[in-house]
Amino acid sequence: MSFPKNFPKQKPNNTIKNYTRKENDSSLTNHFIKNLLIKKERTSTFASKGSLTLEAAVVLPVFLFAGLCLAYLLEMMTIQTTIHHAMHSVGKEIAQVAYSSPMISTYGIQQHMIKNIGEERLEKSMIAGGAKGLDCSKSKSDWNTAEIELSACYDLEIPVLFFRIPLISKEETLRVKGWTGYVPGADGVQKNEVVYVTDYGLVYHKDMHCTYLELSIRAVRPEDVETLKNQSGGKYRACQFCEKPTENTKRLYVTGYGDRYHTSLDCNRIKRNIYAVPLDEAYGLGGCSKCVK
Repeated sequence: MSFPKNFPKQKPNNTIKNYTRKENDSSLTNHFIKNLLIKKERTSTFASKGSLTLEAAVVLPVFLFAGLCLAYLLEMMTIQTTIHHAMHSVGKEIAQVAYSSPMISTYGIQQHMIKNIGEERLEKSMIAGGAKGLDCSKSKSDWNTAEIELSACYDLEIPVLFFRIPLISKEETLRVKGWTGYVPGADGVQKNEVVYVTDYGLVYHKDMHCTYLELSIRAVRPEDVETLKNQSGGKYRACQFCEKPTENTKRLYVTGYGDRYHTSLDCNRIKRNIYAVPLDEAYGLGGCSKCVK
């Protein structure tokens, strides 16, 4: 096929090629941006999950530790309340028989406390040593006023696995009055000043409850007397006026400020008669250095 010589030649269609090239460039750019956004989204998601994991790793142990501390605190309060309730029950029982049995046995008080609380409950509690960790050896009674002071000492052990916490020492006390009847001077009506003297004392006392006047006698087991100390920190020795303890001796008697233990309540070193007399009849007696000023 032949064309005329003067027939115009067609120019190459570069527009289509340029348009195709621009379209490809645009699609590549969009694809790059899309990939970049996806990567950014993945990175932000990963960072967000990582921060949540780190926060959980820090906050969760603190939350668990706080909950554990609260549980231990509630258990300590429960133990204290339980011991107080048991002491009230034991004190009421002792007060009922104070007239016929003015002396108390610290070992008997301890056994009554364990019975009222429950030995199984004490063994599973935070008290170090369980039932044996309850010490009532400081309990005492006043023979003259029939006042009974109960004491229960124990150590709390917090069971933490990772580090050791020192024992927490606690002491619960309770004072009750024995049912022995009327106490002289309790009504507060006294016309003349009254002082208190003893058979062999060299001074008179204005306070009937002066520590030099009250002996605070308490009964202890013979095997415990070697380790006991008086309120001044001294040890107890055998009384030279009492019979020596034998294998059949079940209890000994000590006083708060004395340094001797006795096998009998009839020993003249602990048996004391207190008399209330008018001050003008306390001839030749000086005033007590503690209660007379």
